[in-house]
Amino acid sequence: MTHVKVMWKIFLLLLLVPAMSYAQQVGALPKMPLVGIFDAGQPGAVIMKLQDEKDGILCYVLMPENVA
Repeated sequence: MTHVKVMWKIFLLLLLVPAMSYAQQVGALPKMPLVGIFDAGQPGAVIMKLQDEKDGILCYVLMPENVA
């Protein structure tokens, strides 16, 4: 169970670091409003639904409920 938490943290870090450095270089990035939060069917996880209002694209992101 602990191994899974460590892997989630590494995944999120790898996902967020490039986005943060990009935001600093380019300036303010457009926002993707949160449309809804759904049960993922797994303990401690949710599915977040985001929408890009400009392009009309929907994104579903599997996220942990808590990060320790």
